Order: sequence, then structure tokens, then C-alpha cells
Amino acid sequence: MRELLLILIVLVLSIVALPKPLWGMYGYIWFGLMRPDVLAWSVGKYPYSYVLAVTTLLGSLLHVGRLRVFVTNPLCLWLVLFQVPLAVSAVFAQVPELCIEPFWYFERVILMALLIPVLVGAESQFRRLFMIMAFSLGLLGLKFGFFGLLHGGVRFTQGYGGMWAGNNELALGLSMATPLCWYVRRVLVARWARWLSLAMTVGCIAAVVMTYSRGGALALIAALVLIVMREKRRLLTFTVIVVLGAPAVYLIHDTYFLRLETLRHPTEEGSANSRLEYGKAAIAMWEDYPILGVGFGQTNYVRLSTRYVGRKVDQVVHNSYLQTLVDSGIGAFVIYLGLLFGTIRWLQVSATRAQTEYPAMVVYLVAIQTAIVAFAVGSTFGSIEHYDFYYMLLMCAASCYEILRERSLEVADFEHEPDSVTAAQ
Repeated sequence: MRELLLILIVLVLSIVALPKPLWGMYGYIWFGLMRPDVLAWSVGKYPYSYVLAVTTLLGSLLHVGRLRVFVTNPLCLWLVLFQVPLAVSAVFAQVPELCIEPFWYFERVILMALLIPVLVGAESQFRRLFMIMAFSLGLLGLKFGFFGLLHGGVRFTQGYGGMWAGNNELALGLSMATPLCWYVRRVLVARWARWLSLAMTVGCIAAVVMTYSRGGALALIAALVLIVMREKRRLLTFTVIVVLGAPAVYLIHDTYFLRLETLRHPTEEGSANSRLEYGKAAIAMWEDYPILGVGFGQTNYVRLSTRYVGRKVDQVVHNSYLQTLVDSGIGAFVIYLGLLFGTIRWLQVSATRAQTEYPAMVVYLVAIQTAIVAFAVGSTFGSIEHYDFYYMLLMCAASCYEILRERSLEVADFEHEPDSVTAAQ
């Protein structure tokens, strides 16, 4: 029954996507974040996401004129340019065949992400997108978090599916979702929906804690600190967040804090120490292949890592920055850093300016920035430079850029109009 319902929903969304690609994109993002095929026990049986992507792309041909944002929007432009060193590194990789599958998968991710600023050009459209993202991941956090709370504390050693395949990926995703769930309350009208958003925040925090992910924990802390610092009632907000997170931490505090303690002395714990070794190996490998790297997609690094680690290993770097550097070279690394931290900086400046020029957009700007900051922290502990959710958020920022630019043009035209009338008189 669940599978039939999912097939029907995807079929309807795919049909609607042809004349109205915006709704197809909404459906694609909902599917990618929530992964309803996992809930329907239908993983891999049908190409749900592929069908949604194709129909949305076909429908988007109606908006071909807006493809200019790839050049006029700096965030889109730099994301497009980022593909150049990645492609070159794949072509000239140590073993090019190992790059084919991860490269083309990544390009599909980027292509769909780039549709966001093409199709979302109004604040009302962005509000729907923001709510879809918040509730898709928030309900997932609710499922995991309250399962753990109701069972007296558990440890999630696996992920969920798709980009949430591992417990660390799930922890990071829910850490990034936490600010979306927190801030979505400000755009909701119904009281029950606001209470649901608060419950989703609790669920996300609890789920992150119960993954025992150290990177997820630090990403969550970074997000929560930013939330507290931005609120006018900081002490009250801090108290509320402590109360929200306390039950999960209390239930597993004896083992959880032992896990986090390894962050202080990483060389004394096997898993943490091995990641330091992989990082040193990545730097040494990059020094041998500084311009183009060893090849996009992590697999070439894994293939060569034995000689640099000093023993046979089958692990990635576990650091997105170093993984990008060693895989695709210095050019890709510089663009990756510039795009990530440049977007964070732009969102901060724009949020400050929007407080007087476009107050309705402030909540989106700060929520997206907080989520990306969480990614920047968490990706230090995992090779997730291909993380779909991150690129969705980047292009959400690009969409905000378009909305703010349109608003500034409207204001400029309005201010100029009285002068024209006066001159005519």
C-alpha cells in the first residue's frame, strides 16, 4: 500500500512538472531529503528520483530565458566554474575509469541544484521551498529522535538511505536541518504547525546526539551557538535549547561524553587517530599531484593511500577540504573554499542589510547561513564534498540573491518614478 501511494504521488508530481516545473522541483527536493522510498520499503525498485528529475528538466525548458542567472548570479557562476577543475581532474586522473560514475552522479546533483535559482524567483515561492526542506528533514529528525527518546536512549550506528546512508551523514544532515526547523516557526501561521516545528527541532537534536557522531555534535553546537547569538532574548533562547537537548543527552550521557572526550586527545583513540593519519597522507599525496590531484571521486585516493599511510587501508580522507585538495588539485580547492565561505559571508551581509530593506527575507538568510556553517564545521570530519543537501542550500542562497536583486530594482524604479512625473509636469 505504501509503495502504491508513493508511485501515485511521484506520477502526479511528474505530470505536473511538465507544465509547472517549480512543483516538480519541490517534489524532487522533498524526495531527496525525506527519502519516502525508504519509508515505503521500495528502495531501488523504481527510478523515482530520476523520473522527477527528467520531467522537471523538461518542464524547465519553458524558463530557458532565466538561464542567464548562471552568468549574472555570482553564486551560480562560481558553482559552474567549480565543475571545470573537477572535470579536468577526472579526465587526467591516475585511473580515469574510477571517476566516471562519481563524476556523473555529482553533475546530476549540481544540475538539479542549479534549477533552484532558475525556477524560484519570488519570496512566496521561496517560502514554500523553505518549508518543504524544513519539514522533510524535520519529520525525519522527529522519527529518529523520538524513537530514541521513547526507547530510553539508543545508538544509531547506520544511516537512513541516499545521502543519509551513514550515521555520520545523517547526523550532519540533521544538524543542518536544526536551524531550518527552528526558524521555520517564523513563517508559519497555524499554532499547531509552530509547535510541530519545535518538536522537529527536539527530534533533530536528539537524533544527532544518538548517532554518537563527533563531527555531527560539533556541527550541531555551531548551529545552536549561532541561533542563540542572533536572538534578542539570548538567555531565554539558551535555556530553551538546553531544555530541548537535555533529555537525549541525559539518557546516554555516560557513554556519549566518553565518545566526545576523544576530541580532546585524538591520538589516544583508534578511530580519531586514524583520521589524523589519513589527513597527513592526503597532504603528502597532494604534494605529489598538486595541480590536478589524483582524480575526482575519492576512489583514486583510496587506491593510492596504502603507500602514503604505510599500511593497507580502504578509507577516504574523512575531511572534505583535504579530499577536494587531493582529488582535484589546488584550483578546485580554492574555488571550493571561496564558494563555501564566500556564501557564508554574503548571507551575513545580506541579512544585515535586509533588516531595513526587505525584513521578510531575513529569516531565510540567517537559517541558510546557519545550516551552511554547520556543514562547514561538520565536513571537517567527513569526506562529503559531494553532499546533495549542501548544494541545495548554496543554490537557495543564490535564489535569495535573485529575489533581493529584484527587490532592489523595484525600489530603485519606485524612487525614480516621482522624478519622472515631476519632470513631465
